Amino acid sequence: MNVGSSAKSHKVAMRVMVVAVFAVMVGFAATGSIRAASPYSVVATIATGNSPSGIALNSVNNTLYVADLGDNNVTLIHGSTNLPFANFSVGHGPDAVAVNPTTGTVYVADSTDGNVTILNSANHDIANVTVGQDPIAIVYDPLNGHVYVANYLDNTLSVINTATNKVIGTIATGYSPDAVAVSPISGKIYVADASDNNVTVISSSDKPVVNVTVGDEPSALAVNSNTGDVYVANLYGNDVSVISGTTNQVTGTLPSGNGPNALAVLPSSNILYVSDSLDNNVTVVSLTSSTTLANLTVGSDPVALLLNSPTGQLYVVNEYEASVSVIQGPQGTQSTTSTSHSSKSTTTTTTTTPTSTTPTSSTGGSGIPEFPVQLSIVSAVAAAMVVTYIVTRRVSDSADRR
Repeated sequence: MNVGSSAKSHKVAMRVMVVAVFAVMVGFAATGSIRAASPYSVVATIATGNSPSGIALNSVNNTLYVADLGDNNVTLIHGSTNLPFANFSVGHGPDAVAVNPTTGTVYVADSTDGNVTILNSANHDIANVTVGQDPIAIVYDPLNGHVYVANYLDNTLSVINTATNKVIGTIATGYSPDAVAVSPISGKIYVADASDNNVTVISSSDKPVVNVTVGDEPSALAVNSNTGDVYVANLYGNDVSVISGTTNQVTGTLPSGNGPNALAVLPSSNILYVSDSLDNNVTVVSLTSSTTLANLTVGSDPVALLLNSPTGQLYVVNEYEASVSVIQGPQGTQSTTSTSHSSKSTTTTTTTTPTSTTPTSSTGGSGIPEFPVQLSIVSAVAAAMVVTYIVTRRVSDSADRR
C-alpha cells in the first residue's frame, strides 16, 4: 500500500465532500426547497345546502353555522372535524348569521320574511323577531348585548335586546345598508351603505355620528380589534378603504381582486383576508406593508368569510358551488368582527380571544410551517453525506489497489 497515495486520496475525498455539501445545499436553495412553505393553503372543501350566504362560529359548542339561502335552513358543521352533521329549518331566505359567544345563542336574518330566527345553544328555535324589510346583515355586540340588523330595503338598522328578544330601537342609515360591524374598542357601530358609497358611523349610544365617503358600493366591513381601524370592501371599486376608528377619516386604500365582498382580519399577524367574488379567490393582504401576500383559488362566487383564530383556519362560503373552502393560515391570538356581502346577502361573525394559543399543527408562532425547512436541510446534508461516503470509498479503494 502506498501511504502517500492513501493520504492524498483522503485529501481528495475531503475536498469532494466539501464540494458535494456545497453543491447540494446550493441546489436546494435554488429550488426553494429549504425555504419555508407558504403558510396559506386550501386544505378542505365542505358541502353545504343550496346558495350558502353566511357563516358564523359558535365557540360554546365549537359548531359552524352556515345559512343556506336556497334551502331555508342552516347547515351545522363540527369545528373540530370540518364535517357537516345536521340541518335546521329557519325562516325564508336566511341571508346572514351571528352568534353570542357567551351563551351560544344563534341569530339568523331571514331576508324574505323580514325577521330574525333565534336558536339557543342546543339548536332549538326559541323566538322569531320581526325587524325591517330585507334584513341581510347581522352582528352581535358583546359590549351591550344587543344584536344589530341591517334592513336593506328600509334603510334602517334594527336593535334587538338579547335579554328580552325584543326590538328596542330603529336607527336610520344611508341607502341600501348591506353590512354592519361593531368596534370592540369604542363600541361604535359601522354600517356600509351600498347605494350611497359611504359608511354610517353610529355611537355606542345608538346615535348616528357621521357619514364617511368610501369607494364604489361598499359591501363588507371588518374592525381591527388592536387598532380600531375599519376596513371597507368596495365591490365595484376593487379595493379596500381604511377608516381610522379615532378620526372617522379614510387613511388609505388596500389592494384586492375583482369584486371584493367579504373581509376577515387577524390583528395579531397584521393580515387581512379579502374574498374576490369575480375572481373566485381570496386575497391575503399585509396590513404592515399594504401589499398582497398571496392569492388563493377557492370555489365559485365566494361571498362570506369566517376566521377561526386559534386554529388559523379561514372558512370561505362559495355561494354558486354550495360549499365552504377551508384555508389554513397563521394562527393568532385574536380576531375581530367581520361582515361579508353577496349581491344582497351578508354574514356577520364574531370570534373571541382563545384560552390557549398553543399551536395544534406543525407551525411556529408566525404561522409559517417549520418542519418543511428542517426536513429539507436534513435531506440536503444526508444526501451530501451519502455522496461523500461513496466517493471516499471509491477513491480509497483505488489508492489501495495502486
